[in-house]
Amino acid sequence: MKSISLFLAGLAAGLFAFSVHAQPGPGGGMGGGMGGMGPGMSGGPRQAAPADCSKTKNPAQCEARQKAREACKDRKGLDYRACMDDNKPAPDCSKARSPERCAAQQSAREACKGKYGPERRQCMRDQRKPPAQKKS
Repeated sequence: MKSISLFLAGLAAGLFAFSVHAQPGPGGGMGGGMGGMGPGMSGGPRQAAPADCSKTKNPAQCEARQKAREACKDRKGLDYRACMDDNKPAPDCSKARSPERCAAQQSAREACKGKYGPERRQCMRDQRKPPAQKKS
């Protein structure tokens, strides 16, 4: 009986110590410097695109994205995302893994341009539906 109670006491102490160790402190865990915020944890906007598009892998795409960001800068949340979808450059479907699927997706985006939220999602679903197949 004594060994069982000793075992349970040890188990309880171990579990308590493990749970205390797993809780991050007010500084955000390890380090604790500068308010506990690590790189990429500021809660602010994501890393900005390079100001000089000539240094990027695809300068034309970089410039098109900067124009889209400029056009959508006053929008927030889902409205911003939909605006970016409407203003982003069209992909080069000739380089896609499935050019037919890419072209279908692009035509669906064009058909649903200017629609937002549930209306846009429903429009995209309707555009993607394959034609009805005939039964033999």
